[in-house]
Amino acid sequence: MLDFCHDAPTQKTKNADRDITISFRTHWVSKFRFYLQKLALTISTVLLFIPLFVIAGDPISLDTIPPPLPDPFFYFGQDYGSESQFGALNVFLNVGFVTTGRMTQSPRFSDIDFNRNGTILFNSLFHQRHAINEDYDNGLTGFFTSEFVPSYLPAIPNYLLHFVGEGMLSRKLEEYYQSRGFQGIWPKVLSISAVVASQQVNELVEFGYVLHPKSDPVADLYFNTAGIVAFSLDSIAKLFSNEWVRLYYWPGQPVVDIRDSGLFNHGETYLLRTTLGSRTDWKFALLFGLPTNGLGVSIPLENGDNLTIMPLATDQLIRPRGYETPTREELLTQLNGDDLDQKVSHDLVIKEFNYSVNLYWDRSGSLLASLAICYEPEFNLSLNVYPSVMSVGPVGVGGYLVASQNGASTVGMTLSVSPVVLGTRF
Repeated sequence: MLDFCHDAPTQKTKNADRDITISFRTHWVSKFRFYLQKLALTISTVLLFIPLFVIAGDPISLDTIPPPLPDPFFYFGQDYGSESQFGALNVFLNVGFVTTGRMTQSPRFSDIDFNRNGTILFNSLFHQRHAINEDYDNGLTGFFTSEFVPSYLPAIPNYLLHFVGEGMLSRKLEEYYQSRGFQGIWPKVLSISAVVASQQVNELVEFGYVLHPKSDPVADLYFNTAGIVAFSLDSIAKLFSNEWVRLYYWPGQPVVDIRDSGLFNHGETYLLRTTLGSRTDWKFALLFGLPTNGLGVSIPLENGDNLTIMPLATDQLIRPRGYETPTREELLTQLNGDDLDQKVSHDLVIKEFNYSVNLYWDRSGSLLASLAICYEPEFNLSLNVYPSVMSVGPVGVGGYLVASQNGASTVGMTLSVSPVVLGTRF
């Protein structure tokens, strides 16, 4: 049953033109349950976030002589490209705050209403039936159809991002901790803690979008859990890591604007690459996530390098400084007063994507450089070069360049020793 914390049963009797609801709960029972739920949420938050920040950097090995490692599926310890920045903090920034500056929201950390959004998230997860009924007139039927039937648009990211992508990410982080000497249950505990913390912060931040469905975290919770459980099994992980199919995590290079604390150049994307048969070395490539998506082919080069060309792709602009999140009334004005139903809510998000042509250069799955050129409805060029393509001593150096018609433009440098850097946009 979805609503494991729903209100106690009520009895309804009709009186004239209104319903009178007689509650069987007493006041002290309601207050006790409220504080119990608060305590449970506080404890779970502490358990999730303490491990994340303790091991946010390069964790200290628990063993001087680590035991032989099992063969990895997704993490191979590459010290170049996007993999040189991989770790819990990288995941937390790119996954947890992926919608910051997107979905009509401001990019500034100071504009995230953690108290309001956290309260909505808490109520959605602990009163699931109420959240579902608030979003769908036909209740569970509408919720299941929209969020679980793959032919419906909202269900697609549930399967690709939450089940496949973030399920794989939990297994990759587990292998990451194993490579640093953590043993026993610790790699799994730390990886799940980091991924779940990132996922719940992501849900919290999404409520900055005033039209965000309150039942969305409910569906995501089940897909997230199923993905983590599935990819803990070698048989499932092997389906996405073999000679025919490979799944990669390609994050952004997060930058915090020194002038207004705005976050930009971050992202959570995954590349699924499959063979096209024995007659060609070219591979089919599917990119999914935020801010980029695309279809194309990967062409093998020398030394394990690949050039991925995506003529059918999308990208998003970076919010300029001074951008303010529109209110519900302002969105109504944009829509000429149309009712803000579920379809309109999704359509507004989709309108933020621009058509683009994207190019990617990777070495054995570690992203070295990316280029996205938007052409419709607005021009935007976004170039990222990941650390270790160039280096200064032991430190890999990368960079980014964005030139935009109506969004923000920016240029700066990134480092392999840090998953986030300071910069500015203009």
